[in-house]
Amino acid sequence: MPSLDRSAIANIERGRRQRIGVDEWLVLAYVLGIPPVAMLVEFVGQPLAEIAPKVTVGTEQALRWLLGEMPPPVPGGGVRDVAAWSSAGSPLFSWREVWDKIDEFNELHEELTRASTHRPIDDPALLEQIERVQQQQRERLTSLQRKVLEEISERLAEMAKEGLTRPELGTHILADMDRLNVPRPTTEETA
Repeated sequence: MPSLDRSAIANIERGRRQRIGVDEWLVLAYVLGIPPVAMLVEFVGQPLAEIAPKVTVGTEQALRWLLGEMPPPVPGGGVRDVAAWSSAGSPLFSWREVWDKIDEFNELHEELTRASTHRPIDDPALLEQIERVQQQQRERLTSLQRKVLEEISERLAEMAKEGLTRPELGTHILADMDRLNVPRPTTEETA
């Protein structure tokens, strides 16, 4: 990675330097604490974005393409190179799928925590009814958690077979895999 000295930054700010390399772009985004994509397209008050010389598309299309959510857009609508995009984007799609499942698991975990807490209630009959409903809710949520953890484990195993680097799972997810008897993904990557 390059180091950008004060004179290089001043030249960029004053417009004396029109282009920067990808490595410098990443350094600048990191130093500024912003998503790198925010430096590529103007998103505020701009309905169109130029993504290549003489290629202007809707700002939303440009952003979705940059985030890997759609193939390259073409002016006037539509997309191009779907096959190339699908092939090259496969690792990104795999990571995104695992991240989405991890988010889903974490939401279920929070919901399960809420279902396990209750306020003090003086009426024993009402308390018993509330506890029965909460127990049913906990069982349903635990079943959903198990299903999501199984899907995560299966997707990570597929990524290993494809030779892809896989996202690391947090210790709380690994602990819940153990608690719910879901096989942990193996650490070895096989082709």
